[in-house]
Amino acid sequence: MAKVYWRGVYAAIPTPFTAGLELDVAALERYLDWLLTHDSVAGVVCGAHAGEVTNLTAGEIVELARTCVDHVAGRVPVVAALFAEGVAPALEVARQLEATGVDGLLVMPPHHWLRFGKTDAESIRYVSSIADGVDLDLIIHEYPHDTRAQYGANELASFARIPRVVAIKAGTRDLAAYSANIRAVRAAEPTTTILTCHDEALLGTMIQGVDGALVAVGSLLPDEVAAMYDAVERGDLATAREIEASIEPIITAIYGSGVVGGHAHGLLKAALYAVGALDNYLVRPPIDPITEEDFQEVRAALAASNIAVAAPKSSSRA
Repeated sequence: MAKVYWRGVYAAIPTPFTAGLELDVAALERYLDWLLTHDSVAGVVCGAHAGEVTNLTAGEIVELARTCVDHVAGRVPVVAALFAEGVAPALEVARQLEATGVDGLLVMPPHHWLRFGKTDAESIRYVSSIADGVDLDLIIHEYPHDTRAQYGANELASFARIPRVVAIKAGTRDLAAYSANIRAVRAAEPTTTILTCHDEALLGTMIQGVDGALVAVGSLLPDEVAAMYDAVERGDLATAREIEASIEPIITAIYGSGVVGGHAHGLLKAALYAVGALDNYLVRPPIDPITEEDFQEVRAALAASNIAVAAPKSSSRA
């Protein structure tokens, strides 16, 4: 594929499972075909939080990436999440992902940082080591500001200066930090793109001058997210607000007050099942399964958002 310009709406996709909770490759391929009927999709991101990365093995993440690359077949860029606890395991998986033909890696922070924290030097060393070890574009996944794995402005600016780092997936969930970090990245390397990942606050974060969105809701409503972003880019905030208001019922049904947990990924699957894009909405434990009541609430929220649903369905948990 030609050089990727990391702008627009990137869909962080779910991971379909069979009734036995194994990867459902056929269902994934059918879902990708549905997703790519939407010309607004700039790229596909597999095996990230929306894809239940913490419930996947490294081998499954590689299998997901290979399936996406083979089935998407160059229609849009494919990004695979890189989830590891240190440089050595990260490089092992990164090289396997590179061999699948993905266009980039979404570099997530090691999760032991959530407990123990890290220094700026450690995070910069982690990202630099991955950049030196693969020939792929890197998107940095920024965690919420109230976690010990969050990146400060100095770290993000340092990442932006690394040649292989092409984009920041900005997810501070703190407006002051979000604005400061954008300024720092722009000053350090203006060509590094910034993609909001605030599913629950799309418009409020788009108007800060970002280059698009990398969001799970992009796997359900790519056209609406893209239209909102395009309206912001034109300076047409009235239209952007109208779009935000129209999809507010389903956004709220999935993401609630904005404290996003694992249950949201199941609710997203329920919405995709309701519109006919997935065969079920199974999640792996320990995530709570979606109940019939959950499903009907999601279905009602889709209707309130004027999103067409498939023929009436009850739950599909098997």
